[in-house]
Amino acid sequence: MKNYKLLMTIAFIFLGILLSAQSYVVQINQPEILEADAGDNIVLSLGNSVSIGGDPSALYGNGDYLYEWSPATWLDDPFLANPVATPLDTITYTLTVFDLKNCIAVDEMTIFVTPASVPQYNFEDYFTILPNPNNGEFIINSKLDICLDYILIYDITGKLVYSEETKNTENLNRDIDISNQPAGQYLIKLTASDRVYSGKILIQ
Repeated sequence: MKNYKLLMTIAFIFLGILLSAQSYVVQINQPEILEADAGDNIVLSLGNSVSIGGDPSALYGNGDYLYEWSPATWLDDPFLANPVATPLDTITYTLTVFDLKNCIAVDEMTIFVTPASVPQYNFEDYFTILPNPNNGEFIINSKLDICLDYILIYDITGKLVYSEETKNTENLNRDIDISNQPAGQYLIKLTASDRVYSGKILIQ
């Protein structure tokens, strides 16, 4: 009987402790998963520039973002959240975002480059290509003093296979080598700020 009373007393003591104990809820604030936003796809006329990336280009995560765009081709700074692109051909950019805890998020966007809406001039009236046909190595000469921005060469699928900034060169005399390209017909465009000179070359 004494043992029974002792056990009952101990049980009531523990019950009192449990009833008087306070409950605590521990809440852990976990940030939302890091997201990268490369922005929407863009259609851009050849020769124009555009700022790419979302608004903003990174969301959530642990803040203090670092940005890296690839490829860096035609970008003013591939490590900005919103770099400026001046593409000469359709291109897909991939944005990788790193946060404070080195978490990574990736997104991509494409710039579709269309021919510039400027007057088209017959290439042969202003320039010569020697030789043509050729083996992929040739010389472009200008017949007049013409300031140009770029030399662009496309294959028959419309893919850009060669580009060179001419920096407003007058009296153009330029050696071109695209001998790594397969035989076939190619479109050559010499672009200025207000016009495009279009012609064809044949690689045999």
